[in-house]
Amino acid sequence: MNPIDNTVWDAALERLLDDVYTFARTGPRRHEDWGMDVLDVMDRSVTDPRGWRTLEWKSDKEGRESIRASYPFLSLTAEQVHAWTYPVTASAAAELLASLTQEWYYEARPVRTRA
Repeated sequence: MNPIDNTVWDAALERLLDDVYTFARTGPRRHEDWGMDVLDVMDRSVTDPRGWRTLEWKSDKEGRESIRASYPFLSLTAEQVHAWTYPVTASAAAELLASLTQEWYYEARPVRTRA
């Protein structure tokens, strides 16, 4: 499998998420506990060290400034992140991304089969 780069990431953001409410953001691994890294991304306190693009609607800016940095998300703990989510491998993420780009899975020639 080819590694994902910023070009693939940008195309996926625009294709999949530009017309719905979206929070698409990446960040560095700074903690041994990945749940803490998730909280940093949700709090918008880190940026991706590779400079990858983010996608987020501006409609929640006031809430982020006046309520909490993670708005509109709940204030979570690392323990809650672990209980409600789980990490995926790079290959699993690529498969999920390919599935999502298929307009609800009904495309005659799926993205993952194209050369």
